[in-house]
Parts: sequence; C-alpha cells; structure tokens
Amino acid sequence: MAKSMSLHILLVLIFLILFVSSSSAIAMVTYNVISLGAKSDGQTDSTKAFLAAWAKACGSTAASTIYVPPGRYLLHNVVFQGQCRNNDITIRFDGTLGSIRLSQMFHVVINGCHNVKVQGMRVSASGNSPNTDGIHVQSSSDVTILNARIGTGDDCVSVGHGISIGSLGKESVDNPIVIDQNYCRDNKNCPGKASGVKISDVTYQDIHGTSVTKVVVKIDCSQKYPCSGIKFEDVKLIYKNQPAEASCRNADVSASGFVQPNSCLRL
Repeated sequence: MAKSMSLHILLVLIFLILFVSSSSAIAMVTYNVISLGAKSDGQTDSTKAFLAAWAKACGSTAASTIYVPPGRYLLHNVVFQGQCRNNDITIRFDGTLGSIRLSQMFHVVINGCHNVKVQGMRVSASGNSPNTDGIHVQSSSDVTILNARIGTGDDCVSVGHGISIGSLGKESVDNPIVIDQNYCRDNKNCPGKASGVKISDVTYQDIHGTSVTKVVVKIDCSQKYPCSGIKFEDVKLIYKNQPAEASCRNADVSASGFVQPNSCLRL
C-alpha cells in the first residue's frame, strides 16, 4: 500500500514537472521590429520590418507580441492579414507611427476580424484633412476600443456605413455621435428604401466633447428593422458651452450614469 502511494505521488510529481516544462516551452514570443530592420529615426521606410514581424507572429502557434520600441517610424500602407495559425497576437506600441503619405479615408481599419481589443491608441491628423477617419470597423465581431484619443478630419471611430463617433473637440464637428440608416448624400437621388440591416447592442461609454451643431446625438434607424440595445454610459457632450440635444428615431436607447444630453434616452 505504501509502495503504491509512493508510486502515485511520484507520478503526480513527474506530471507537474512535465506540465511546468511544457508551459515554459509555449511562453509568449516577442518580435521586435527594430531587430527585423525598422529604424526609429522618423525618416527611414520601416514598412518591410513591420510586415516581417507580422508574418512571424501570424505563422507562429505560440502567443506572440509585436513590439514597437520608443521612437518614430515611417510607414507606407501596412496590411496585417491572415489566415493566421496564431489566435493570440498582441501589438504593443511604445513608439509613434508616421505616414509617408496622407492616410486616405482611414488611419486604422479592422476588417473581417474577431476578438480585437484596441487600447490607449492615439491618432492625430489635420482638422482640415478630408475623409480621414481614425478607426474604421467593418465585417468584424467582438471589437473593443478603450481609452482612445483621436483627432482627425472626419470620424474618430466609424462602424460599417452609418455608425460613427465624430471628431470630438475639433472646430468643425457635426453630430458627434451618429447612427444614420437613412443617410443620403446631399439629399439627392436617394432610393427611398428602408435599410435591411439591423443594428443592435451598441454601447457608447465615457465619451466627452464639443460640437458646432446643437443636435450632438443622432440615432436615426431603419423603420423596417429598428435599432435595439443602444446604450449610453457616462457621456457628456455640449454645444458651444450650452445644453445640447439628442434625437432618436426607430430606436430603443437607454442611459446609465451621467449622460448629457438625454432628451430621447430611456433613463
């Protein structure tokens, strides 16, 4: 009996040793863009080094971090795309990215992705630069954007076609928060058909800023497929240091915490 128990304890210890060794073997791998040829001088094109880091992380089966050390890095358009063998990739920026050319339409695009978390990102562009959204999300799910500071010539964050958070704090901002499923450019030659897309479970949290239009929140949803589960948490938007207004149509919108304005929200 004693020999059997000793053998059992020995087998458990061997299992624990193997488990610890296995865990150490699959520890996170870090790919430093400088080690792959990037230059932090703000003058040298570092596009190839960033793509090389992504290729290594994407092709690995171990949890991976792409690390961008302090400094300024000059890039062309960079596309990080799959299919990847890896489902645990972190990109850590301690440096600043500069574009060789003006970012047309979007600075950052999250397209066809699942389970993405963007935290602490800073995006800056001239206030008079047209069509320069900060972060654009489309055909993706479970995307979280936290503690972002974005100032661009257009939307700070846009989701698909019709959901946006405007460039808060810029001098030419209209409707900082918008869901518009009845959008018609210049109100001309529009088909007059209800949108076939249903929008649900959208949360606007911890958003603060100013607007040049009195209506700072515009939720204008499809009559055929009304919006549901639209939530505002701790939102404060003002119009030229005056009380602002919110407009809601075909939408179930609720508020919690301090929310201003809340004229069409369910408290």
